[in-house]
Amino acid sequence: MTYELKKDVEDLTEVDMVCFGDRVVKEDQYVGLSERMAYIIDKVKDRPDAVIRIKKKQAETEILLSKIEDRLGVTIDELMKKER
Repeated sequence: MTYELKKDVEDLTEVDMVCFGDRVVKEDQYVGLSERMAYIIDKVKDRPDAVIRIKKKQAETEILLSKIEDRLGVTIDELMKKER
């Protein structure tokens, strides 16, 4: 949760995509951003500073996710359903 993802799709690197993937996968399953972040927050719920930082990263990632989906013309959820 400390890695700063790029803000624009055009600037994304391989490292960004791996970190983005980590934010939507739990274990070896795609679960989406909300479920993954809820899982992480549950692990640190007794640390308010960590919860605030994670929620901030979630909001930033949601913006990037929206940009990625706009570029793809499909949501990540829809894309992952096609892959299963």
